[in-house]
Amino acid sequence: MYDALLTFMDIKTFRLKHKLTQQELSDLLGVTNITLCKWENGAAKPRKVHLEKLKTMKLEEQLSSVPFRPIQYLGSKLKLLNNIETHVDKIADGDVLCDLFCGSGVVSNYLSNKYKMIACDVQEYSSNIAKSLLSSTDLPKDWLSELNRYVIDKFDNLSHETMELLSYEEEVLRLAQIGEHNFLINFSQNSSLYINMVNPAQLEHKDKKLHELISQIITEKSLEENQIFLLYGSIYFSYKQSLTIDFIRQYVKQGKLKEDQVGLIISSLLSASSDIVNTVGKQFAQPMKMVDKLGNLKKLQLTRTIQNKKLCVLDRLQVAVKKFENSQKANQKKKHEVYSQNIFNFLESYDNNIDCFYADPPYTIDHYSRFYHVLETIAKYDNPELAVMNKKGNKEVMNGLYRIDRHQSDFCVPSLVKGAFEKLFDGCRKHNAPLILSYSPYENLNNERPRLMTQQELLELALKYYSKVNIHKVEDHAHRKLHSNNNNVQDIKTSEIFMVCEL
Repeated sequence: MYDALLTFMDIKTFRLKHKLTQQELSDLLGVTNITLCKWENGAAKPRKVHLEKLKTMKLEEQLSSVPFRPIQYLGSKLKLLNNIETHVDKIADGDVLCDLFCGSGVVSNYLSNKYKMIACDVQEYSSNIAKSLLSSTDLPKDWLSELNRYVIDKFDNLSHETMELLSYEEEVLRLAQIGEHNFLINFSQNSSLYINMVNPAQLEHKDKKLHELISQIITEKSLEENQIFLLYGSIYFSYKQSLTIDFIRQYVKQGKLKEDQVGLIISSLLSASSDIVNTVGKQFAQPMKMVDKLGNLKKLQLTRTIQNKKLCVLDRLQVAVKKFENSQKANQKKKHEVYSQNIFNFLESYDNNIDCFYADPPYTIDHYSRFYHVLETIAKYDNPELAVMNKKGNKEVMNGLYRIDRHQSDFCVPSLVKGAFEKLFDGCRKHNAPLILSYSPYENLNNERPRLMTQQELLELALKYYSKVNIHKVEDHAHRKLHSNNNNVQDIKTSEIFMVCEL
C-alpha cells in the first residue's frame, strides 16, 4: 500500500508547519500555485509522484536551490534558466549580457553571478525589481519597526466612515465563510470607490449600507491621497490591504531613506502585492469574479477570495525583503546596470560594450502591460486616470481598472510586429553581439492565441542580419494562459524555442 501523504489536508498541514507560501511549495513540487490551491481545497487530487516528492523533500537544501520569483509573471522563464544559461555560455564572447524585456528579473538575477547584467524594460515596476535584484542595499536596522508604527498611526487617523467600511468588508467576508455569500458577491461587483466616484451609473447597488458608506467616503478630500485604496480597494485587494499598500508607499516618500533603500522596499511591496492579489493566477488582468454568466456561484473563486483578502501585506513585505537581500548577496561580483526605457531607444542610445543579448518579447496580441498595470501604479504612485470603454452608447470604466497610459507594445500589434522584430534584430546586430531570442510557436490544438509571427518568418528576418541562426526546441515546457471560456488558468504543454543568432 502506498504510504505517502494521502490527503489534501496533509499537504496544507505540511506547508503551514514549515512556514511555506503556496508559491514556495508549488515551485518545489514543480506545479503552479493554482494547482496547489486546488489540492489544499479538495478541488483536485495530487498525483502519486507529487506526494512522493513531498514525502522525501529536503527543505533547506531544495529551498536554497529554487530561484527567487519576485512576482507572478505570465510567460516566466523560471523553469528555463538552465537552458538559457547553456546557450549564453556557448555564444557569448565575453561577460557582458543584456537582458532585453527583463520582466520579473529572474533571468538577470540568475545569471548575475556569472555575467555583468544590463537589464532593460519599459515598465517601471520591472526596472525597479531588476535594480533591487542586481544592487546592494542595506536597510536601516529599525526600518521595519518604524514602518509598522507609521502604518498603525495612519490607520488610527482614518475617518470614522472609512473604518466603518473596513469593518463592513470584514463582516461580509465572515458571512461568506459561513455560507451567506450574497453580500460578498454584491460587494465585489459594486464596491469600487473609483467607479462610484466617476461613474456610479454603471453599478447596481443592492446593499443600502454599502452604498451609504461609499457615498460618504468618496466626498472626503483626502481620498485621492490613498491611491491604491481609491483605484483598486476591494477589487484587487481588500480595503485594508489597499490602504496598507498606500501607507507603505507613503512611508518611503518621506525622504528619510536613500534611493536604493526606497527601491528595495517598493520592489518588496510589488512582490507582496503579487502574492496577495485577488485574481486568477495572481495576474492583474481582471479582478476575480465569483459568479459565472448565469449567476451561479464559483465556489473555488469564493474560497480564494476569502483567503486572499485575509493575507497580511506587512508579513509578505518582510518575507520579500529577505528574499531580495539574499539575492543581492549572491550577485555582487559584477557592477550591473538597469534601464527603464523602450528597448529600441536603448539599442539606439547605449554605446558601451555588450557581448550577448537575450530577448523575450511578447508572442501574441495580448499587451502584457494589462497583466501588471496595478504593479505599475504601485511603482509610479502617480494618480493615473483609468480607461473607459463604450458600452451600449455609454462610457464605462473598464472592468480591469486599467491606466489610460499603459504601455502598448509594437510586438503585440499585427501591423507593427514585423517592423518591431526587424528593429530588434538590426539593433542587436549593430552592437556586433549575438542574440538569443525566446519564442513560443503556435499550437492550434491547444486553442492558444495565434502568434503574430511564424517561426519561419522570424528565421527569414534573423538571417537578414545574422549569418548563422539555429533553432533549439524545449519540449513539454508548460506555458500558463488565462482561458477565455472558464476564466481560469491552464498549463499548456507546448514547445519553447530558442532562436540562437550568431554573427
